[in-house]
Amino acid sequence: MSKYIPTKLALSVFDIDYNELYAAGKRIILFDLDNTLISYYEDEASEKLIELGNKLLNLGFLVYVLSNNHGKRINHFMKSFPASGSGNLMKKPFAYKVKKFLNDKNITDYRQIIMIGDQLVTDILCANRVGVDSILVKSISRASEKWYTRINRLRDPFIVKKIAKKDALYAKQIAEIVRKEK
Repeated sequence: MSKYIPTKLALSVFDIDYNELYAAGKRIILFDLDNTLISYYEDEASEKLIELGNKLLNLGFLVYVLSNNHGKRINHFMKSFPASGSGNLMKKPFAYKVKKFLNDKNITDYRQIIMIGDQLVTDILCANRVGVDSILVKSISRASEKWYTRINRLRDPFIVKKIAKKDALYAKQIAEIVRKEK
């Protein structure tokens, strides 16, 4: 079950201490797009998100957005979001496309990478398969999720229950992040 355990937890991308990450040697951020940076209802970055992107680039991070979504959606988003680049149809949780993306960017030191996403079954599992640290954030809008994401989420309670056998407190914190708002 450790393949589903994130390195860290945060309520949103705005609640992460990026200065702390930088001090810890992180230099590359791999963001998930849907429900991590924007909901499925949105297609452009908000002013607050644009400020975050600029802040991260100014701190010295390379910032990439990696999505399982199609190119049209991510390319439209990237017109409004300041970042170093993006990749679409990444097929997370499988690691091979993410590893190919990193290789194409000549990124070889995986200790410098942090992957940030909202799903245990895709983002966190992928990060662990790639061999990079991860941060699980709360989904922006569960109501906007596609049917296949809703199916993935059905596994969350079982995953959290298994994590609880190893670390009950951390499992409880993970459950709060993946819990659906009523």
